[in-house]
Amino acid sequence: MRSPQESSEKLFVCPEQGVCGPGNGDMDEVGSSRALDGPMTTHSNPMTRLADDLALRSKHRSDATSIQILRDQGIDLPGHIRLVDVVSICNKQLEVPNVSWDFLIEHLLIQAAGNEDLALAALVALRPGLVRIARRVTGRSKPSDDALSEVICLALESITTEIKTPRLRCVVNSTWTKARTVFRRDHIDRAHHEALDEAHDLADPDLDPAVQVSWILNDAIHAGMITATTAQIIAATRLEGITLQELGSALDTPAQTLCVQRRRGEEALRGFLTRDGRTR
Repeated sequence: MRSPQESSEKLFVCPEQGVCGPGNGDMDEVGSSRALDGPMTTHSNPMTRLADDLALRSKHRSDATSIQILRDQGIDLPGHIRLVDVVSICNKQLEVPNVSWDFLIEHLLIQAAGNEDLALAALVALRPGLVRIARRVTGRSKPSDDALSEVICLALESITTEIKTPRLRCVVNSTWTKARTVFRRDHIDRAHHEALDEAHDLADPDLDPAVQVSWILNDAIHAGMITATTAQIIAATRLEGITLQELGSALDTPAQTLCVQRRRGEEALRGFLTRDGRTR
């Protein structure tokens, strides 16, 4: 079994494909490398706007200073190269003699802490991996713009503050850990506030059993016993009469997977209720 560090690094790095990692072809919707070649559209999101910004900077102002910083690290970059080309090398979309993508991305991240243009280039180079992190922590194949922006901010924070080496591994691990912490806390806080709002809105003291179960689920989420997703599966199938097959079709998830997740959630819920003194 891989360690958490190895697992998180796989989100970014694949020896055959550079920083993009495996499955880069599915990044088109939220992080396509082709965004470097075209203008912004109504479908732009925080990830594509990073590439757009880097492309505009490379087009309208000289990259000479930033490129020279990389050359000073012993990287033999050609005279005509731009920062967008540096990103392409890191993603193994462009080959340059005597320049390896892993050596380049390592020194790009090291120098990015003190250079705004290099920090932007590093974010664009890591963009496919950042999309994967956003997908993992949100559980959505198409993360919201807010989720993508949050992950970008966390990555930038790691890029500009992380001092350990190897830098790529440290930045990846730091971003992954911060993202999991932030999104888990947000899920718990949101569920707790929703439970409080629901309690304030109810005027009838004789609570419907379904409402009581809903409160119990929210309490379990807030206590960290089950996830918000598991609670939604339990509520939908146990309270609303939706079958696992129907829910699986709506979520594009196998019914068997939902069944296992529900069973585990209900086992955790029974333990929570016993410890909480609500059952005998």
